[in-house]
Formats: sequence, C-alpha cells, structure tokens
Amino acid sequence: MAEGQSSLVTIVGSAYFHPISDLLVRLKALPSPTDDNQIKTGGIENGYSAALCVVSVVCLESYLMRMRYTQQAVRNQTHNVLEVFCSVHADFTSLDELTEVYVIRDLLVHNHLWEIQYQWDESCPMDLVEAVRSFIKRDRKYERSVDLDNYQTKKLKLHIFPTRIDRHDAAKVLSTVWNTLLYLERCDRNQCYVSHMYVKKDGISIKFGEVIKEFCTDTRTDP
Repeated sequence: MAEGQSSLVTIVGSAYFHPISDLLVRLKALPSPTDDNQIKTGGIENGYSAALCVVSVVCLESYLMRMRYTQQAVRNQTHNVLEVFCSVHADFTSLDELTEVYVIRDLLVHNHLWEIQYQWDESCPMDLVEAVRSFIKRDRKYERSVDLDNYQTKKLKLHIFPTRIDRHDAAKVLSTVWNTLLYLERCDRNQCYVSHMYVKKDGISIKFGEVIKEFCTDTRTDP
C-alpha cells in the first residue's frame, strides 16, 4: 500500500459556497416584504439576509487568512486581517466598499443595539424620530464608513440598523465579497482560486459565480 506524507493549511474557504447558495435559493423564493420601513424589514427576510452577509464575510476571511499566510512579510503581523489586506493590496479599487462590508459583519455579529424612538399612524406603522447607538466603542472604520444622517454606509448604501438588513444589502455584500475573491485569484491562485468552483442548484451543477450573478441581477445589484 502506498504511503507518504503531505501537509495542508486549514481554511474552510469554498466549503461555504454550498450553504451560501442554499441560503440564496431560499431568500430568492421569499416574497419581497411589503411592510419595509426605515427601521426594520420582515423577520424572515431579515434573518436570511443577515445570515448571508455574515457567512459571506466569514468565507472571505478564510481566504484573507490564507493570503496572510502566503505573504511572508505580513504572516506574523498582529493587525486584523482586513488591515493586512489593505496594506498588501493598497491598489485594490474597492477598499472602501470592502471596509463597509466588514462594518456590516461587525454590526450583525455583535448585534449593535440601537435605542429607537418612532411614531406611527394608520398610513405609516414606524416613522423614525430618533436613533441612538448603545454601548458605543471607538471604531474608526465605522466612523469613516457610515452616514449617520441616512443610517447607511457611504458607498454601498448598506443599512446599519441590524433589523433593516434585507436582500438588497445581502446582494451588495455578496457581490463585494465575490469581487474581492476574484481579485485575490488574479493576484495569485495559490492564495485563492474560486472562479472554477461549482455548486448544486435545483439539482444542477452551476458555477458559484453564476449563482451570485443571477441573485444580484434579480435584486438589481451589479455583481
């Protein structure tokens, strides 16, 4: 029997592609909420959309960790992986958008709490009066990325109330994540090779990139 020894570096990476595709199929099958307002969207819509945002960024972080591992000059840096990416790939044209995606990841994973005052009547169930974020901790990327007049991020216009995250936010996050992965692939396939990956959708093998493109098109978000 043949024997040998080899090695690997543990990242989950593309193993997230099938769960992401499943979430996309389920979210796409939901009717669009008809009761959206400034503060919240439908609960099921919100849950699937938030899950997609979080898992998409977790998937990306797998590859960013591999990128750091393959870059000897930054392998042992103590900065977070987003800061490392920005230092290594300062030429990446969507650094602001990527930073906003991480802002959304943080506000969902840590469930930023907002104290919201609203008024209502028969024509408008929730009309925002005032919103104050609780347990504020200094976060420079949040401060750079968020427009507090509109409660959205500046470039991608992502909602910053966790309860307001919907499929449009999920599409923008996923599109930014995918474009970042393709950029990493163009830089070095040893750190990221994803364009060839297939997933099962409705029992048919389809490239993961096509699943993303279809979803973004359906939500009118450029992939």
